[in-house]
Amino acid sequence: MTLRTQQQETQTMNLAPHRAEDVMIGEPVQTQKWLKLFFEEKALQSRLYEVQAADGVHLIGTETVIELIHQAPPNEQLTVMNVLTQIDFHNGNVHHFLNHLAACYVRTMAAFD
Repeated sequence: MTLRTQQQETQTMNLAPHRAEDVMIGEPVQTQKWLKLFFEEKALQSRLYEVQAADGVHLIGTETVIELIHQAPPNEQLTVMNVLTQIDFHNGNVHHFLNHLAACYVRTMAAFD
């Protein structure tokens, strides 16, 4: 591999910022790219998150939660990105956070019923 190819590859790998501070508020495209790349690089094992609610038990898959993140408003995506950055920095469990988001989603949907 030539030096130029290595540099191009390195630049391609560094498309997304590694720190929340690198994404300016008001730059939703950068946040979306960061989230997309984060989940691609993590290649999380698919799980079902079990959420207890007043109307019963809800099962929400990892892919569904990730899709909901991608559909969220830019300010919420930025918040999710900041939390994922902290979790990743501390080698935390991303699934624990996704389970939390699944529970929030179920509670939010129940409030509209």
